[in-house]
Amino acid sequence: MTRKASPGRWLYLLALLIFLVGVCIAIVLVVSSIVHFRNVSNAFVRVVAPGTTTVHLRDSGDYTIYYEYEATVNGQTYSTGETPPNMIVEITSVATGASVAVQSADSGTYTVDSSSGIAVMRFNIDRPGEYQIATRYSDGSTSGSVVLAIGHGIARNIVWGVGSILGSIGIFCGSTFFAFLLTLIVFIMRQRKPTIIAPPSV
Repeated sequence: MTRKASPGRWLYLLALLIFLVGVCIAIVLVVSSIVHFRNVSNAFVRVVAPGTTTVHLRDSGDYTIYYEYEATVNGQTYSTGETPPNMIVEITSVATGASVAVQSADSGTYTVDSSSGIAVMRFNIDRPGEYQIATRYSDGSTSGSVVLAIGHGIARNIVWGVGSILGSIGIFCGSTFFAFLLTLIVFIMRQRKPTIIAPPSV
């Protein structure tokens, strides 16, 4: 006579491990999303306008120029009002001398820590590198400095952050479901009466 074995208790530990791994991954994604949101404005390149400045843009693709009416640059604080000034911005590639087309931007605002900005212009570059940013007021005025922040649009960063948060929720729910399902199956199978298997008659 032999007895059919039940699932081992080690499967409970496997279910717990699946749950804990899912929780850890979800926490990492949420924390990285929060850090990413807080660092969005810190990644911007800032120039004081009017004037001419050479900046390094690390990525190709679309960029947005924000009028940052609450800003701090090189230890100096700027608070210049929420109405964007009428300004002309010209961007030129230092490597090729080619001009970069600058267009009006879709509306967009942000406030992160002590920085607040409004999207005013956008442009696209084919390759990263050094770019000369020349700015001047439309009326020819040279008085009154403002801050322009240049970076990838806030909307793209929001999409990335929301995607990470939704992913963390999915991973947490998925790992919880599979851990619970495995625990339930093992529990039910261990509660069944053992099956006795008789040896074949001779």
